[in-house]
Amino acid sequence: MKHTLILIFCIIGGLPTMAQEKTTLVQDYETDFPLDKWPPNHKGEISFSTQWKKDGKRSLRIDPGLVLASSVFKTRNWKGASYIRLHVYNPNKQKIITVSFELTDHHKRFHERHQNVFGVPPGEKTIDIDVAGGLWRGEENRPYKGKIKTPIDLSRITRLALGNTSGVGSVYIDRIEIVYMPKLATPGGFAFDFGKVGTQVMGQMIGVFNTSKYSSKRGYGLLGNPSKLNKAMSFPTPMLGTGLSFHDRGFRVDLAKAGKYKGWIVFERGGFSGDEYSNYEKATLKVNGKQVHSHTFATDGRDFFFQDTELTDMNELTEKLIWPAHAASHFRFTASKGGNTFTLKTTKTQMYPLRIAGLIIAPDTKVGRAFIGNHIAKQEKTIKQTFTATDKGRREKRRAPKGLHVERLPVGQIMYPRDYPESAARIKALSVTAVAGQTVTIQLGIYSKVNE
Repeated sequence: MKHTLILIFCIIGGLPTMAQEKTTLVQDYETDFPLDKWPPNHKGEISFSTQWKKDGKRSLRIDPGLVLASSVFKTRNWKGASYIRLHVYNPNKQKIITVSFELTDHHKRFHERHQNVFGVPPGEKTIDIDVAGGLWRGEENRPYKGKIKTPIDLSRITRLALGNTSGVGSVYIDRIEIVYMPKLATPGGFAFDFGKVGTQVMGQMIGVFNTSKYSSKRGYGLLGNPSKLNKAMSFPTPMLGTGLSFHDRGFRVDLAKAGKYKGWIVFERGGFSGDEYSNYEKATLKVNGKQVHSHTFATDGRDFFFQDTELTDMNELTEKLIWPAHAASHFRFTASKGGNTFTLKTTKTQMYPLRIAGLIIAPDTKVGRAFIGNHIAKQEKTIKQTFTATDKGRREKRRAPKGLHVERLPVGQIMYPRDYPESAARIKALSVTAVAGQTVTIQLGIYSKVNE
């Protein structure tokens, strides 16, 4: 069994932190084993390849439309792992390749397997699949359809299936590892992930379910009977994909010391299904009866909240869409020694009550703020992996503009960010001929060099 120790240094909130990763090799494709492709009569191939590798001399190549199921591992006990890590290469210069991922333990029926997919952008990519919070069986939006209602048993992995489900081209996979990550922790700090029983818990967080009633032994829990979604997802992150309402009685956390605290909260108001949304005018969060946060929404917010939002770059996705969609907010409060109760109220609520997806609290110190910052950074990393960008611009017969450039386009023609005009030359003037009183519709493409 091969172990690698990696030290990662980072700066969050001005405080140096160090996280220690320990990795154990699962498969590196350096030794031959049978490559039984599915479907067996497909014209494509699955093969060992020297065209690309993460390390060693070769990798696994999977042509489009094929799946490889393998039981050849260096280790079958993945218990306690934080992630499954795959190193992947997509040689296509513009398009994403979709890779299917299926994991089987000693329960081998179809509905008892974990089934998932992820996108691989052009170039080399490291994919980290969060397994710390329990992998569902079956499809993500239809989990536990089989007889077994518990998560995949990571201590008894028997089979791993990888497939290239796109028609873009071949994909290369190398060095599959399981990663062990120490738990993010700080005295007085808590990171809660709320959801119904059976949903995946975000790694490094504490799962709170609709059955998690407060107990003094546990030191946290729900004081009322929360509402929950009928359906729940693990994206854009396992934390953000589902939530619970607090109702009037709220959620209690016991703290060892009184003092100044900082918190970060994210809500879940859209739901997986269109009929599970929450519309309201105002939401107010209180701690021990004192208001610490409020935000406004709308009774038609589900339909019009993002009506005028534009993204010109996928890197803007988190700040412009994800965090606003979940009303992500920082807040401060004065903690009491012993019980601290969080309550949430909304005005003019329509459909389902507003649900809380995640809550992170810590002492308002450098160490505490770093604890919260590390959790937020983990959310943002997962979001980027969930929503993989693809560049649709720079199509054929297009040229980079020499300067400010205006081009008349057919009405309705789609333009993508960073798309180029058909001609690089400047156009000095555009003429439109019409009679008096006539309504004229034109569509213009405006291009320029960066910062012009």
